[in-house]
Amino acid sequence: MKTLFTIGVLIVLAIIANFAAVFVLNIAGLPGALLAGKLEKRSKGQFIFGSVISAIGQSFVYLAYTAFIVNWTMLAISIQGVFYYLADCLSCGYSPSLDELDPCKS
Repeated sequence: MKTLFTIGVLIVLAIIANFAAVFVLNIAGLPGALLAGKLEKRSKGQFIFGSVISAIGQSFVYLAYTAFIVNWTMLAISIQGVFYYLADCLSCGYSPSLDELDPCKS
């Protein structure tokens, strides 16, 4: 039952993140868009620099969300008793010991 609860929570988080990602990614890309300048006044180098800054900001948001989901899932596996073999299957066969997953031992 705990496994179904955990899967349900992950699905709900994914749905919320899907809607929130539009706004968060626009905010993360705003500094790069401002640095790129207006369409009439920008040079090619300024546009490239702004695009790179925007991509870095948006990549940071995606990587932070991925790290959150991975850490939350590892915590759920070690503490809440999530069905271990399901996690093993989803991780393509990598089976860490529970000691490796314990956040208190790192």
